Amino acid sequence: SPSNPVVLTEGVFAGQLAIGDVTYGGLQRAYLEDVAGQEQGAVFRMTQGLESGVSRTSVGPDGAIYVGGTGEGGNWGESGKLRFGLQKLVPVNEDSFDMKEMRVVEGGFEIEYTDPVSDEVVEKLADAYQVKQWRYVPTQQYGGPKVDEEPLFVTDATVSEDRTTVTLKIDGLKPGHVVYIRSPRPFASADGAELLSTEAWYTLNSLPGYVAPADRGWYEAELAQPLGSSSIGSDHSNYSGSGFAAGMTNVGAGRTFSVTAPEAGTYAVNVRYANGTHPYPDLRSKRVSLYVNGEDLGQWTFPTTGSWKDWGVQTRDLELQAGANTITLKYEDGDEGNINIDV
Repeated sequence: SPSNPVVLTEGVFAGQLAIGDVTYGGLQRAYLEDVAGQEQGAVFRMTQGLESGVSRTSVGPDGAIYVGGTGEGGNWGESGKLRFGLQKLVPVNEDSFDMKEMRVVEGGFEIEYTDPVSDEVVEKLADAYQVKQWRYVPTQQYGGPKVDEEPLFVTDATVSEDRTTVTLKIDGLKPGHVVYIRSPRPFASADGAELLSTEAWYTLNSLPGYVAPADRGWYEAELAQPLGSSSIGSDHSNYSGSGFAAGMTNVGAGRTFSVTAPEAGTYAVNVRYANGTHPYPDLRSKRVSLYVNGEDLGQWTFPTTGSWKDWGVQTRDLELQAGANTITLKYEDGDEGNINIDV
């Protein structure tokens, strides 16, 4: 639960943000940049070990950082810490070796350090980094799981002449993902100081030079807007994407797809779905209600597919307007609901 950000005004990180956290505790540091009109950037760990979760942070007239904490039961407070706190934070020295900035470039990132990296790091530069990426999708609940988490590999690494900036080329980067980079110790500066924080998380909204793969005309159900109890499932095989829309078990549950039509007209719309036994003891067709741009078009019947791991396709011709449209499949009164939707 992040609390208020403040702008650092002094020191090597001047202009960056310090962000407290009520539950995780400590301060995180954020570097932001503008990429093709998108403000994005990286988060680094800054400090931990404070007496309570941080609910308020401010920079005093003396340049010191003041953190205050209040906590309650449940997740509104840092585990094992006090329910209150007030502390003043000042640098004890300027010798810390840390990541200063992480900037996106075409095909990868530049990581700038506060000091030059050591000869030992340079000798094994490409092997000095571990990279993963994932994304998130909206949920009805507080937060949500990582989706499409995958490892990535550094294909090339170079260091600047002054050895303070490392440029990484990374295959497979995708916009709309969080990119996690870790530099496992030993990772030291030229003066022998160990890297203070070994991890960075970059929110990659815009990736320079990215060319999207060809559009298959598919709209993944797990990415559609959830309604009611609708959730993301992955417990039945043979789905596409990162999962499927499950949880259509209560009236009001469903998914709204935002689709684009090049021109107004009639389009064949296919729904890939699974229909097993639940909640009935036998296999049967089930109905859900169909809405296009808010207009109720009645029920759509989905025959049984024999089991939840077997997928079928139902097709209807729908009138769409030019440009943006919405298509909603929803469990209403009088429907049976209880189908899974893949695309």
